[in-house]
Amino acid sequence: MVKVLSVFVSLRNWSLISLFILRQTRPRELEKFRPLNTYGDLAVAVDKEIARTQRSKGLRAIEDVYETEMPTGKAAIKLLDGDIHSRKARVFTLPAFFIDYLKNLDLETERLQIHTHEYEAEAAETIHQELQGSSAIVQEKLIIEEGRRKTRMQHASTIVEVQHGELLAAWFGGRWEQEADVGIWMSRFKDGMWSLDAWEVVKSQDGLPCWNPVLLHLPDIGETVLFYKVGKNTVAWKPYMIRSYDNGRTWGEPEDLKCASSQKLGRCLGPAKNKLVVLKNGTWLAGCSDEPEQANWTTHVELSHDRGRTWLRQPKVDFDGSVLQPTVFEVQDGLMMLMRSKHGFIVRSRSRKGSYGAKWEPGVTTDIKNPNSGIDAVTLSDGRIILVFNPLLHVRALLTAPA
Repeated sequence: MVKVLSVFVSLRNWSLISLFILRQTRPRELEKFRPLNTYGDLAVAVDKEIARTQRSKGLRAIEDVYETEMPTGKAAIKLLDGDIHSRKARVFTLPAFFIDYLKNLDLETERLQIHTHEYEAEAAETIHQELQGSSAIVQEKLIIEEGRRKTRMQHASTIVEVQHGELLAAWFGGRWEQEADVGIWMSRFKDGMWSLDAWEVVKSQDGLPCWNPVLLHLPDIGETVLFYKVGKNTVAWKPYMIRSYDNGRTWGEPEDLKCASSQKLGRCLGPAKNKLVVLKNGTWLAGCSDEPEQANWTTHVELSHDRGRTWLRQPKVDFDGSVLQPTVFEVQDGLMMLMRSKHGFIVRSRSRKGSYGAKWEPGVTTDIKNPNSGIDAVTLSDGRIILVFNPLLHVRALLTAPA
């Protein structure tokens, strides 16, 4: 019997090369491939894991190869059971010609994807209006030109307006997420263009990577705040913040996030990924999340009544399932929270007017499809709320921003 996988390599100029792996398998071996059409993760390995994938159903995609060296030895398909960070795996040998191809892969300029054919059908499906067609989009620009980026990986971007017509963007970048060289990088948009080169505003500390920057600007006092995390992983990381009073040109020393709430609620973590909300009473509200390895992910908010000097962690939002990285915005009767989830749809919760974000209703699954990928929402000056998300159940092939 034959198993066919499509392999695509995207070069620097975004052209595509298509290869097909035809593998003769015994019936028992073929049985092992059937989980490709159920939940699980696929990775390519050369003696050890050299690629990661997003978790998806019906699609097993390798988004990037992150090892700089490919040792000789057996290459294999590794099917990870459960979440992408799970250590459980089953390994299947790849054909010799493909092993040779992997050894010659240019990791600095090429990207590797392996997927089943369901990908092509689903990736082509437009469920909502696409990003380019949204009336909310005024302008679209690259922050970093491909030839000028200084890191192999850029992830979890944040952006804020520091004065009229001037924007500040930040992200974490390095060799790969969780690698020791990952720091926080920035770029500035002024006079109609982004900085020619990005700069590293926070470097990795003692070999520990940085994660998930979040920018906040307070025009009333001319203060810009950058939140970020430092640590080996999402369980061990610690939150920090730095402040600027010249629109992000210079920054003060890192500050710990001091937790003034009960230890029974857990430690304060700072914003998970999305921007804070400054409430009408001056309270800073951060949407936060916990990512335990052996339990459901959970979300909560943290409040500061003294401009970030101390924080109060609130109880988690009740939901039967894993939710992560909430985005919070004001609505007529209070606050709305939207969360990514592991089961293919966005989850929402409400905080009624008068509680100022201290109390939240149980989470409810919406009908908005999203493949456990990051989301964000923003309120425009005319009152419209724009939600940016990937409108698919299983893949991140489309981006949409409906109002």
